[in-house]
Order: sequence, then C-alpha cells, then structure tokens
Amino acid sequence: MKSETHDPSRPDDMSVVVRRAALTLVCVALFAIFGLAAPYKIYKHYKSQPDAASALTTLGRP
Repeated sequence: MKSETHDPSRPDDMSVVVRRAALTLVCVALFAIFGLAAPYKIYKHYKSQPDAASALTTLGRP
C-alpha cells in the first residue's frame, strides 16, 4: 500500500496557478506601460517640440 506524504519541495497546484496568473498579470501590465504608453509619450514629446534644424535655418538667415 502506498501512502502519500507531503513533499515540501513541491508546491501545491493552487499556488502554482496563482503564481502563473500573477506573473501573467505583471507581464501584461509592463507591456501596457512600456510597450504602448512610453513610445506614445515619447512620440508626442518630440512632435510637440519645434524642429531644431528648421528653426536654426529660419532664424539664422536675415
């Protein structure tokens, strides 16, 4: 007859599911922040600034 003993080195199934769900949530959140929001903010920042090269040629010549 085989008896089951608790193996402390092996996590139970529920904690594995919770860890995987948490990791997935963190990855999705990081992708949303750095994959979508950051490039859009950088684009908007540079779009709102005047073009330095055209400003120098326009202001530098009489």
